[in-house]
Amino acid sequence: MKKSETADRHYYLDWLRIFATGVVFLLHCAHIFDVVPYHIKNTETSMIMGALVLFINYWVMPLFFLIAGGASHFSLSTRENKTYIIERFFRLVIPFIAGSIIFTLFLNYAEAMNHGEFSGSFPAFLRYEFNLCVSNITTGNIPFSPKIFGIIGHHLWFLMFLFIYSLIPIPLFRFALTRKRKISDATARKKYSDLRIYAGLPLLFLVSVLLSPLDPEYQGWSTFFQWGLFFIIGFFILSDTYALKSLRRRWRLHMIVGSVSFAVSACLLIQSNLVFFSSPEYTKAFALYALTTSITSWAWIFAFIGIGNNWLNSRNSVLPTLSKAAMPFYMVHQPVIIWCALFIVQLNIPIIAKFVLIFLISFSCTALFVRFLILPSKRISFLFGVKYPRVEEKELDFTDIIR
Repeated sequence: MKKSETADRHYYLDWLRIFATGVVFLLHCAHIFDVVPYHIKNTETSMIMGALVLFINYWVMPLFFLIAGGASHFSLSTRENKTYIIERFFRLVIPFIAGSIIFTLFLNYAEAMNHGEFSGSFPAFLRYEFNLCVSNITTGNIPFSPKIFGIIGHHLWFLMFLFIYSLIPIPLFRFALTRKRKISDATARKKYSDLRIYAGLPLLFLVSVLLSPLDPEYQGWSTFFQWGLFFIIGFFILSDTYALKSLRRRWRLHMIVGSVSFAVSACLLIQSNLVFFSSPEYTKAFALYALTTSITSWAWIFAFIGIGNNWLNSRNSVLPTLSKAAMPFYMVHQPVIIWCALFIVQLNIPIIAKFVLIFLISFSCTALFVRFLILPSKRISFLFGVKYPRVEEKELDFTDIIR
């Protein structure tokens, strides 16, 4: 792996995005064995799997949105708003629509069979699902919540959240880019770098403690605004040379703080008998839990940014391919996991054996599907959010891949 020679390369963000995609795959495999509701559940649960899912949940989606916010900075710096919006539409909305059409009914079918809500053939399930949809529409049982994207597209909700985050802050981002050009004093930029890193933490806590009791559901309004904050912070932090220098120095401190705060938040959650997760109320105990979870998310994502900027800001021959494969891998992995798990959870073997089987089979099938069915065809890969840059592969970097 050759070390990048120029300061404007952002290979580490590519590597972190690939890493986060792999972690989400691990999360969804482990999710089958914890106590939180999921598409497919094993009858026996595991505290270790539950702890792993809890830990990953604190930082993996914030890390995705932080990186995406940085990508928006690099993209808006070189293009007009109209071009930026059109590009985001084709990279995010088209894959959401295509993925929802291809995967949603099959995921619903597997979930209904695993939960004992339906048994029968897939054609029979289509009639069942159609009647259910008609009933929900006629009775008005459609939530006014960002969760609607998860109902329509399951794990593809991420794409629509990202599209909305990309559009709403455009006026703020344009103002920031104009202001940045006017600030030529390096001392002034350095002075406010640390403030940019930590200024969003109180806001994250306030959103969590105020909105979670009103809408505690995953993908609800509370998490929508929390993740949106990470997107905006990423826009400002990942383009700030002085902030990145600070993060490179302090990654150990962030990791220690994140570990301690995670341990405290996990204890508080267990003590509440998971009430803080499912139905929190405005109490001092929940406020402390919201504070520790906010610190955990903040500390861990910036620990990873510091680590990546220190040691992953380089490229090799596989990076362009892995970068292109990240989006289709994300889109395909969950349906493959769910259908593998539907049969494997019925086996009379230990949990760890089930987990390993699900992980290995699902990973292999997903990787092969992406490598040999999606990436070779530009028409198919277009539906899965793949962009083929018009530059020589040897010059590819993060800013090329996101454009």
